[in-house]
Amino acid sequence: MTEKKKVNVSEFLTKYAMVIALVVVFILFAILTEGRLLNAPNMSNLMLQNGYVLVMACGMLLCILTGGNIDLSVGSVICMVGGIAAVLITNAGVNPYLTIVICLVAGLLVGIWQGYWIGYVRIPPFITTLGGMFIFRGIGRIILGNKTVPIQDGRFLNFFTQYIHIPGLDDGGVIWSALIIGIVVAVLIVLNMLKTRAERAKHGYRQNSFLSDILRTVVIAALIVVYSYLLSQYRGVSVMLIWVVAICLIYNFITSKTAFGRYFYAVGGNEKATQLSGINTNKIYFTAYANMGLLAGLSGLLVAARVGSVNGNTGTSFWGPAVCFRKWGFPVKIVVDTKRFDEAAKNADACILFYHWRNKYRFGAHFVALRNTAGGFVGYNTYRNSTGVDNYGGSLADFLRKRKYFGAVLIAINRKPAESPCQNVENGSENL
Repeated sequence: MTEKKKVNVSEFLTKYAMVIALVVVFILFAILTEGRLLNAPNMSNLMLQNGYVLVMACGMLLCILTGGNIDLSVGSVICMVGGIAAVLITNAGVNPYLTIVICLVAGLLVGIWQGYWIGYVRIPPFITTLGGMFIFRGIGRIILGNKTVPIQDGRFLNFFTQYIHIPGLDDGGVIWSALIIGIVVAVLIVLNMLKTRAERAKHGYRQNSFLSDILRTVVIAALIVVYSYLLSQYRGVSVMLIWVVAICLIYNFITSKTAFGRYFYAVGGNEKATQLSGINTNKIYFTAYANMGLLAGLSGLLVAARVGSVNGNTGTSFWGPAVCFRKWGFPVKIVVDTKRFDEAAKNADACILFYHWRNKYRFGAHFVALRNTAGGFVGYNTYRNSTGVDNYGGSLADFLRKRKYFGAVLIAINRKPAESPCQNVENGSENL
């Protein structure tokens, strides 16, 4: 007889803290916008405009699972792949469906290239993808010829952005197919939860309380029904939504239902133990970044179809904090030569330091916000999740040497307005 588990409110709040915070923020902005956030056109456009982000998130998930690694080059890959699509369709007149295949292959080749250096040569992912960020951006600009190339082929655009309408059912003012799909999905989610609980109870597995599971499932199902209702009031279900849902379901199945998907968790947890158990960790790293390249290529197609044009700045919103500060009018300098870290940090108003460290079989990554003071460099270390500031001494170079670092990058930020938007490379640094 299985023991009934009581609902632990504190545990529930801790486990779903981010979800609760997201709901609160959503409700807050809905109130501040006087309900405009929940308008049917807005809810439909949110998916159309941000679907590619969810696609890239699925690819980035595998990279993060390998030990908190990321891919900085995705924005540049989007630009390059989008540029290939625009030039082939508009300038060369290539069949749009053949173009899609070519672009996906191009994204995959980028992922294979970076995956080889990361997985088999063991160059840190941060450094490899940082280099790829500039390389593929340059290739994209060359392909586009520093011009904006439009895409007007309806077959290509409709393949990613059109809305699904069923003749006879959706001929009126309400797109009933969207609402029906939402209700069916909600019912399937509830049935799947009940089936999962029955299987776990049959095998005597420990599980959450029934109240906890049913509340979570009902809330998710209700949100799906509400969202589908809003879609039914506007234009229905978009092809973009289908792409996103399909990708999310595929990667959810891989990471939760397959042994290969579990390997990514194992590598991120303890790479050495995973390697000793007979798993090829090099292959896992390679697969993660090859897959990221493929999904970045798909995201490039989604962005190109949504916007209807591609230029050299497409995808710049994915360049990370440096680009964010640069867009706000702050001059930003990226320095990779540790000998110049002290000079760059002392001359900047604020700095962000990223580096990897290794202690025997343990690996780690630090992301630190730094400030130069009279007593030396101080900063907040996100890896340690410290409650106060840490002292890094008078020399960042000396600190890094003692820490046995590798793959260090310093982002220096100034308050004065940028004088020129031009990009310059000099002595291992770049002004964005």
